[in-house]
Amino acid sequence: MMALEDYTFFIDHLGILVWIFLIYISVSDLRNKITPKWTRLIVLGIGIIGIFLDGSLLFLGYVGSELDKIAPFFDHFGIPVFLFLFFIGLKDLKNINIKRPYWTKIVLLLLAVGGLIADSFILLKYYGLIN
Repeated sequence: MMALEDYTFFIDHLGILVWIFLIYISVSDLRNKITPKWTRLIVLGIGIIGIFLDGSLLFLGYVGSELDKIAPFFDHFGIPVFLFLFFIGLKDLKNINIKRPYWTKIVLLLLAVGGLIADSFILLKYYGLIN
């Protein structure tokens, strides 16, 4: 059976797609005059920072640098980020003023839940609480 570390290169590629999706959501919601702007600016910032972090792990962390050894440090920041995205996802489901397709609201909520679960497992493994 392959270890979790063997999948990190593949998972970071998926992470880039997640952050691009967040940028798409935030830009489309910033055009809406009814939705609050500050939450969408935070989501835009999360997307940009996420692309930078996952991109640095992809292009620097796997070519001999020490960046992949501090990658679990980023997962500590992932917990509050995905909690915020979960909050935004729940609000979006209830808000009829958001003009995005309904599937994007569901995907945002599922990404937040998946991110919380993934970062939690990575941190539990990092601290030796699970094998």
